Amino acid sequence: MSKHKGKHHENHCKDKTARHDAGVTLGASKHDTIDTRETYTQGAYSPNEQRNIFYRFFDWFERHSNAVIASFTAVIAFVGILQWIVIGGQLDEMRSDQRAWIKAANEPVQFTEGSVVMCQVNLLNPGKMPARHIDAHFLLELVDSRSAPHFEHYPPDTATSDLTTGIIFPNDSVALPTILFTKDGNILHPHILTHDEVTNFLGGKTYISVYGKATFDDVYGIQHWVHFCHFYATTGIRVEAKSCTDYNDAN
Repeated sequence: MSKHKGKHHENHCKDKTARHDAGVTLGASKHDTIDTRETYTQGAYSPNEQRNIFYRFFDWFERHSNAVIASFTAVIAFVGILQWIVIGGQLDEMRSDQRAWIKAANEPVQFTEGSVVMCQVNLLNPGKMPARHIDAHFLLELVDSRSAPHFEHYPPDTATSDLTTGIIFPNDSVALPTILFTKDGNILHPHILTHDEVTNFLGGKTYISVYGKATFDDVYGIQHWVHFCHFYATTGIRVEAKSCTDYNDAN
């Protein structure tokens, strides 16, 4: 009887010890799990969550790859167009700074009774490159003080003084003597001033206008033009010549 009780007590102690050890082990395991969860919370994502995010992104990209590539292509094309516009503007500015220009300058007009009215127009190139294929047409006109010059609508009884030359180098010039012409039937000849014409000019009833247009090419093959107009009137006399000054222009 006592021997059986002794064995029962021994087994009870072993079970208690086993449960105590198991409790310690389980407690330690539980403690470790809590620490691990706290580490994930303080950090980014667990390895499983990171793998899930990667797979979801890869799956999204695979389903939308065409749209993504098309978007990137459109952005690259847009940036390329902007760069092309900027570079084109810089090239245009450089060409404008380096190109040829034509400037018309006139000398004093001769206006004497019984003589031919003549004015020399000088075509100058103040640019940095040669001007090529110059084609110029200028005209002298005796204009009523209340009217504007005819400009491109030349009077039928007169004619232009024309000049064509191959090249004008920088800081060089070409002279174009411009004469007041008149027609006698089909015959064109320089106009000789009469006494009445001189009197009307000195009295402010008329003024003299010299105007014209020149075209030329720059070294880049681009054509340009220049308009020129200048007038002569008796000092102190008001004439309708604003249209003459407004005619001066260039591109």
